Amino acid sequence: MPLANSSSTSLQDNEEIVIRQIVYHLPDGQPFEAEKENDDDEKDIFQNNNSRHEMRIGGGAELAVYSEEHLSLNEEPEEEPYRLKPISALQRNLRKFLRYLTQGLLMICWLTFTYHLMRYPEREEEMVLLSFPPQMAIIYELPLDLQGVGLAMKLRGLFSRESFQDMKVVASQEAKKSFLSYVLQGSSKDLLKTKNISLVKHLFINENSTSLSLVEKVMEQIIFPETSRKFQLLFRSKSMEDISLELFVTPVESGQTWIIIWGLALLITIYLLMASDLLHRTFAAILCSSLVIGLVAAVHVRPSLEDVFHGMEFDIIMNFFGISLIMEILAEAGLQDYLAAWSYEMANGHIWPLLNVLFPSSILLVLIFDDITLILFLTPIGLRLCEIMHLNCAPVLACLIISINLGCSLTPNSSLSNYLIFQHESLKQENLTYGSFLIHLLPASLLTLLQSYTHLRLLFHNSAQIGTKEPLQVERLRRLTRVWRKVSDRMGAYSLDERSAKDTVDTRIRSLRKRLKRLGKMPDPPSGFEEKVLKLRQNFHLKKIPLLMACLLAILVRFLFVILDQGFQSIQISLGWISVLGALLCLSLCNYEDLEGVLGRIDWATMLFISALFILSKMLEQLGFSEAIGAMLENSLANVETEYRLTLGILAIIGISTGLSLLLSNATLINLLLPVITVLAKNKEVNIPLMPLVWSLALSCSLGANGCLVAGIVNVACTGVASKHGYSITFWDYFKIGFLIMLGNLIIASCYLLLAHVWGQWH
Repeated sequence: MPLANSSSTSLQDNEEIVIRQIVYHLPDGQPFEAEKENDDDEKDIFQNNNSRHEMRIGGGAELAVYSEEHLSLNEEPEEEPYRLKPISALQRNLRKFLRYLTQGLLMICWLTFTYHLMRYPEREEEMVLLSFPPQMAIIYELPLDLQGVGLAMKLRGLFSRESFQDMKVVASQEAKKSFLSYVLQGSSKDLLKTKNISLVKHLFINENSTSLSLVEKVMEQIIFPETSRKFQLLFRSKSMEDISLELFVTPVESGQTWIIIWGLALLITIYLLMASDLLHRTFAAILCSSLVIGLVAAVHVRPSLEDVFHGMEFDIIMNFFGISLIMEILAEAGLQDYLAAWSYEMANGHIWPLLNVLFPSSILLVLIFDDITLILFLTPIGLRLCEIMHLNCAPVLACLIISINLGCSLTPNSSLSNYLIFQHESLKQENLTYGSFLIHLLPASLLTLLQSYTHLRLLFHNSAQIGTKEPLQVERLRRLTRVWRKVSDRMGAYSLDERSAKDTVDTRIRSLRKRLKRLGKMPDPPSGFEEKVLKLRQNFHLKKIPLLMACLLAILVRFLFVILDQGFQSIQISLGWISVLGALLCLSLCNYEDLEGVLGRIDWATMLFISALFILSKMLEQLGFSEAIGAMLENSLANVETEYRLTLGILAIIGISTGLSLLLSNATLINLLLPVITVLAKNKEVNIPLMPLVWSLALSCSLGANGCLVAGIVNVACTGVASKHGYSITFWDYFKIGFLIMLGNLIIASCYLLLAHVWGQWH
């Protein structure tokens, strides 16, 4: 049913609603300019909606319209693949093979975690409260049959974790510290003989703490005597005070090592598919988190839905949502386009003057704003400059990401990883402040900034390397086709009006694909075409000033709240609530009516990606990932001479956190590695200071984010904004630029930390 055949008033109203939803996602600020023969009513619909719903790449300004051939909607051209060069039969077969291979591997992953979720049900943990008098022993009989299985234990009490291994308690330690020992015993059927069937474990009591800590133990390698019929836990208290704890016991299957190996192989496969751009990063993160949940159910205890979502950092999700909402409203005021045109004019049309300003300004801006705010605000400006100057967006956005990652290690609120470090309970007694972050990390940030700028300057010494490799019209048509394809995919087909509008969009896509194929035979644009770019400054102006003022006021209020919270601790509001309150203030001041439209423009895929990674890190922690890393570091440091332990500790933390950041996002590493660092610092046998390791973790999380496209939340947010507007940045486009820069950054940061804390003893 063609859209032009609708003549009733009610139908036109419905059409207007549908078209308004489409225009939110149109490329280049162009209204939906589909022309029809003998149809003036539909043109009026589009023109009336143009003034209000014309959206630009994060800026809202108009774009100089290039001449295009318009296709009548009555024509139905045959669907053709858009390409400039014919694809050989080998390439076509290879693409088909990769598609089928990807689908097969994804099906294997789905079957793996679905099987384990169906096989192992959720178990309600029954808590037992135990109390131990001073210097007494208590026997707790287990109402479980442990023949052929293992035992999962959870102990919650006032424990002090000082080692990743069971420390041998000697007489001197017994006199100085209070501890609780426990052992699993098996008794014969007649209860006359009792034998230890596990090693004796020790938990030190933190008598000065008031917060409960959770200790999980999984006893798998247990040799059960054939005569044992009943099992019990023997607890011995070596404390002068009463000890109370909560006990949870659950039988688990033992001998499931092969499942861990199989799961790791699937995780590596998913990562390779994502790195090859055969799998979307958000879908890959969801698959990985689901797969690890299935592995936890197989080798441990299946986590409940509440436990799964407990691992999410809702503060960070709320922060991203609030900032995204403000930035999408700010886009309609045209501020980003205005700044892009002004920057282009100040740089006299050259790229390197712009990059020369970008790197030092990132250091100054992160002192005020956090990395998510900066990337969501600056990415549309970078995309507009790429369009004006005919640049390839991959190297430009890579420079933007690298500069922000280098500067975001300076303050507690400049990056999400620093914020998690600043808010962590184990570091409260260290009295971390805004100034301590700035003093310790500023020299490293300046040195790595200079190194990165030099590297990029040598890499792109010829500014033509940053330009587009294809003719301007070809590159622009590719982007237009991608964005129109996104518009079509987001439209429903539940009513006749929606189907007709979707057919109109699909017709537009076929028209663009036909033109893209013809452009392979067309000459380059005339020389006068470039002169039009110089006039763009006249078209980029600020509009909707009240809306602009409301957004800027909301950003200012959010900044003040962050300073009051982290600088003076005078308000009890988390970072997530501060961002949401700022977004609500912006909506209230401008009385924004089209809330559905602005919510549709928010990058929900990035928020889902962040959530899935936090769940993944929580499940890895339950699998004993942090325990394994801590035990490995503890053994390595204990076998090194005392004067070299701090050197090895700093280099090990930098290497491990950087390697993991290439697989997980940098913010999710904090919950995995910060507990490892605090336990190492408490271990008297290792005897290593805490703060040098904390600064090593903060620097490596920020600098390691430059390694690949999924190593940092800033990277994912930037590519999400670019993808939403039709600009494609592949994994390898960024990797070949950022990875070598990251290696140089880590070398400089390691040298700085060794000089400051090993040689200079700054701590």
